[in-house]
Order: sequence, then C-alpha cells, then structure tokens
Amino acid sequence: MINKELMSRINYANHFANLLFKQIRGIELENKNSKDSIALRSFAIAHEHFLAIIFLMRGEFFSSSSSLLRCLYESYIRGLWVWQSATESEIEVVLDTGEFPKLSILDSVVMRYLSRERCI
Repeated sequence: MINKELMSRINYANHFANLLFKQIRGIELENKNSKDSIALRSFAIAHEHFLAIIFLMRGEFFSSSSSLLRCLYESYIRGLWVWQSATESEIEVVLDTGEFPKLSILDSVVMRYLSRERCI
C-alpha cells in the first residue's frame, strides 16, 4: 500500500505532467526535420515515459517504473542536445542515420550548457 506522502508526490508529479502537456499540446512546426521539431519529439517521448512512470507507481510497480528512468533521461538529454547544442551538420547525421551521438558525449555537452546557464 502506498503511504500518503508518496501518493502526494505521485499526484504532484501527475499535476506537473499535465502542466507540461498543456504547454506543448498543439505546437505545430512547419518543418518536420527542423532542429525544434526533432527536439520537441524527443521531449514528447520523455514526457510519455514520465507519464508511464507515474502510472506504474500508482499501481505499485516500482521496479518497472524505475526501469523507465533511463529511457526518460536519454530522451530528455537528446532533446536538450538537439535544441541547445547540435550543429546543422550533426542534425543532418541524426536525420540520415536515425542515430544520436553516444550518451556520454551528449551528457558532457549538455552538462557544460547547463552549468554555463547556471541551471545546476
């Protein structure tokens, strides 16, 4: 049985997820291969993983919910990298191959960006 504090946090996470959805719902981008479009798709996938984690936690499937954390993290990092750091040639590689740089490379680039912006 989920205790009250955990349920409160799950409900807060759900509220936050709904606020995020309201912000991104209906965003239309003209160029489906643009940097913004690719980033938005990555963020949408991360959001979907976030919702799945909430759903699984409500059902007390804690191990299954924690297994999605890496998926959520990778989707978010890819989106942030595309949005803030990727060059046009790097975007072309992603579009041509469907593959992103290794996560360790993305991590270091994103961490430099976040520290520069004083987000961490």
